[in-house]
Amino acid sequence: MASGSLWRLRSGAAGSLSAYGRRISVRFCSSGMTLDNINQAAVDRIIRVDHAGEYGANRIYAGQMAILGRTSVGPVIQKMWDQEKAHLKKFSELMVAFRVRPTVLMPIWNVMGFALGAYLSRIAYGS
Repeated sequence: MASGSLWRLRSGAAGSLSAYGRRISVRFCSSGMTLDNINQAAVDRIIRVDHAGEYGANRIYAGQMAILGRTSVGPVIQKMWDQEKAHLKKFSELMVAFRVRPTVLMPIWNVMGFALGAYLSRIAYGS
């Protein structure tokens, strides 16, 4: 996800937040802003929305793999899914580090993301 590239974590920065006993700070690469001069509620929303998007993408790939995993396109889908898993892992780490709660819609993303991936795979490949 493009917005994930906006984050750059630096360990040991002065005036940074604490996560798992380490000091971390976040700098927005495009603007040079730090958490000292940005609204924490905005940071929470950004992380929550990005995490939800990555989670939804992960579930869509799971649905695609359920239908197409043993076909000729299975390895390609698996490679893309592995990339999404890395993105989801990073946003899950950010949620813990910044104590952001996940969206209340996670159960819906779980079921509907999988269903969407499976359904569209059936339509596209006529399985």
